[in-house]
Amino acid sequence: MSTKPSNTQQSTSAEEIFHYVESHENPFFNLSLLAGNYGQILYYGYLYQSYRNPQYLERVYDLIAAALDTFQEQISGNDNLDATHGSGFSGFFWVLGHLSEIGVLEESLDDIIDPDIQEFVEKSLDADIEIENYDPLYGFIGKGLFLLQQKEKPFAKRGIEKIIKALDKSKITDKDGNYTWVDIRNITHVDKNKSEHVVYDCGLAHGVTGIIAFCCEAYPILEDQELRTLTKTLIRKASLWLLSQEKENDLFKFPIAKFKNTADPGNHPYYARLGWCYGDICIAITLTKVASILKEGDYFQTKAMEIAIHSTAIDLRQSGTVKENGKIDPSFCHGTCGISYIYLKLFEQLKDDRLKQASKFWEKITREQTALYLEEQNLISELTDQQEDYGLLYGYMGIGLVNLSLEESKSFTWDKMLLL
Repeated sequence: MSTKPSNTQQSTSAEEIFHYVESHENPFFNLSLLAGNYGQILYYGYLYQSYRNPQYLERVYDLIAAALDTFQEQISGNDNLDATHGSGFSGFFWVLGHLSEIGVLEESLDDIIDPDIQEFVEKSLDADIEIENYDPLYGFIGKGLFLLQQKEKPFAKRGIEKIIKALDKSKITDKDGNYTWVDIRNITHVDKNKSEHVVYDCGLAHGVTGIIAFCCEAYPILEDQELRTLTKTLIRKASLWLLSQEKENDLFKFPIAKFKNTADPGNHPYYARLGWCYGDICIAITLTKVASILKEGDYFQTKAMEIAIHSTAIDLRQSGTVKENGKIDPSFCHGTCGISYIYLKLFEQLKDDRLKQASKFWEKITREQTALYLEEQNLISELTDQQEDYGLLYGYMGIGLVNLSLEESKSFTWDKMLLL
């Protein structure tokens, strides 16, 4: 790691972030998992699990009660409910279910996730499948994360099976017999010269890597043998397609997407980056999942190690975490805390000290930058315009969750909601 930030502000702990957020009046601008209050519930739940301070648990219940009131108002008013994982009630129910799984909440969710809700989720899932919207955050794979959590319920089993069959039906087979999927968000993408560019998204947040990660999570719970075989084939052939995009002798091994004109990615501001959403390290961590499912020799594990170690040569300036205004992004999605966290996960899986050192490098930057943003009160993201971002993907909630893991030197299972 050759480039270090010049800022040397005091490090900021997970608890300090809580007190900062609580000192601001009504900071959250929406009810969602990735940008609003549901991420806040998750973070405060983990604070309680780590510190056992009753203040954190009290705030968890306050926020849940407020969210349930809003949810009931929407149902009663026949509003067009958002059922997505990233911004809708699937993400909310996932958080409640997860906090119950880890022992923060004692209540059963069966009364909340009743037959009417189950039916609504299924109908919403069917609507996404109809238009082939697989998106891991805002399409049927995102809803599939909630179904995986509810895997013992018949509606969840049906839904997971539908997802696997839909992925098989919508796959694109390349000349080598490997599989990919059209990026629904960019089907009509054109650059300023009216030329189409994006074909297949390679990322974890919206692309093929996310599809592979979901299939790896679904495979162990599938009961039907034919579906298990089909899922294994999807994992193998999609992983081989992804690896076929690897570039030789480049700083970054993988692009954000496969373009029709690979020499000109259109009006995209970057071609590769380090991050949770796109880039080499999210592909490396997903390949460790592939290796554990396929158990076909060391190929995928070896590739994961090779990609991960190669990525440690990418420094701050090259990483994609430096914004256009020169500020460093400490957030989870595009920023330094997500990088630090994924290197921690990679170290846990691959046991190479170079990955641990990389995690520590990005941790130091994250802590310094977080302290600076808190002091200046200006963690503003592309989602929040003039308001600070308190969300999970781009704001303080994601940084706080990562800080908890870094304080204890281990990953936590909340990361399943982000396919890690």
